[in-house]
Order: sequence, then structure tokens, then C-alpha cells
Amino acid sequence: MANEKDAKLISRSLKRLENETLPATSQNAGLMPAKDKRTLDSITKFRTGIPNGENAPTIDVTDIKPGPWVGWQNITGMPETLEPYEWLIDVNQIQNGSKLIRATDMATGASWKKVIVTGDTSTLIYPRDWQREYAETTLWEGDLILTEGAKLTLIDSFKHFDSLIFEFRNRSNYGSARIHVADNSIDGIPDEFSFTSDNSSDTFTDDMIFREWSEPHFKQVADDSLEITALSHITVNFHNGVTTVDNGGQLILSEIIGVR
Repeated sequence: MANEKDAKLISRSLKRLENETLPATSQNAGLMPAKDKRTLDSITKFRTGIPNGENAPTIDVTDIKPGPWVGWQNITGMPETLEPYEWLIDVNQIQNGSKLIRATDMATGASWKKVIVTGDTSTLIYPRDWQREYAETTLWEGDLILTEGAKLTLIDSFKHFDSLIFEFRNRSNYGSARIHVADNSIDGIPDEFSFTSDNSSDTFTDDMIFREWSEPHFKQVADDSLEITALSHITVNFHNGVTTVDNGGQLILSEIIGVR
């Protein structure tokens, strides 16, 4: 009896461990804190669950009727994304009986939309295939002359974003750079990266034209922090042909925007 009792206890412990290590969903808390599970439940409780499991039929997303739904991996025709596990799906009836479908990957918050056309499309603006919907968040803003060793702390973690947009100016010229790496349609922010800004000016000295390039190198040093590990600054004087290389320059950063 003792051995049987121990065996049942071990079995229950293993089952609990298995459930905790599964991805968190509306049906399974996984390693999700109780507070986050309550938030998830409040999002999904007014949605109709699409049947899933070993005996659940495979469902094509284009066949789902209008309404708010929550579904799992047995739905086909979904957008390509990193390890999709659970989806929020909203289907709306629009012009001529067509359907507008929005799908949100609950693991990442990434959202897509597409229209299933059933009638005349002469006045209908729509994406025929899945179109990614992006949202932008200002993660940092200021007026910083970039220098080696400078650190920037963002208001959110890198892992919540697919790419970063840097807004800057180089003397009187304004520009922006978008940083991301694409791998099989999956975007992300690299651990180390750089971008280049160039500027032409004839105001330094009369009858002289200068061209300069600035390239700051960034490294992620924490979940929400960047450090400028190097700054290359090249100036060409077209009047006398002299080129100078240093780590100075007037590249001023004004904003970092996160895209997801």
C-alpha cells in the first residue's frame, strides 16, 4: 500500500510539473503568475473557445463564423509567427458578405488582418493575404549627443518589440534608422548593431564643402538598456582632400521608438 501511495503521489507531482512547464494559455496557467492569469481570463471569458485536443477537428480560419473567438494550434491558414500556441480571433461581416479577420498571437501580442472576399470588390479596400498590424511605442526621448560609453535606458524590454526606430539629426540634417533582423519572416532586435548618418555642409568655412559620416555601435547590456560601445566619425574636406577619422561628431539622438 505504501508503494502504491508513493507511486500515485509521484504521478500527481509529475503531472503538475508537466502542466506548469506547458505554455500558458486560457486553459492552462503554466508558469504564469496568478495576477497575469486573471488578466488573461478577463480577456478570453467573453470569447467562444474553438474545440481543441487530440480528437478536435482541424479548422480553416476562413471557415470561422463572425464573432470573437479563442483558438489553438488545430486552426490552419494562420499567419506565420514564432511558436504560435493560442490565438485571439475576431471575425467581422463587412461589405458584400465578405469577412474581415483579425488574429492576435497571445504569446507575443503580434496582430494580423485579412479579408475573405465573397462578393464585388470594386469599392472594397482590403489585404488579400495576412497583413501585419504594427503599433509604435516611444521607448526613449531626449536630446543626446552620442558619445562612446553613453548608456540609454528604455521604458520597456527589448523582447516586447520586433524592431527599433532611431530618430536623429546630424547638424541640420534629420534622419531615422530602423533596426531589426529578419529570419524566415520572424523579426527581432539583434544584441549588437549600428547605423550610419551622413551630412554635407558648406557652412564650416567659406568656399569649402565637407562631407561627414557618423556610425554609432550599440550593444544590449540589459533587458531595457543600450550602451554605445564605439563611435566612428569620418570627415572629408573636398577643398584640400584631407580625411580625418575620430570618435567625435555631432550626431544627436532625439527618440527611440519600439515597433511590435
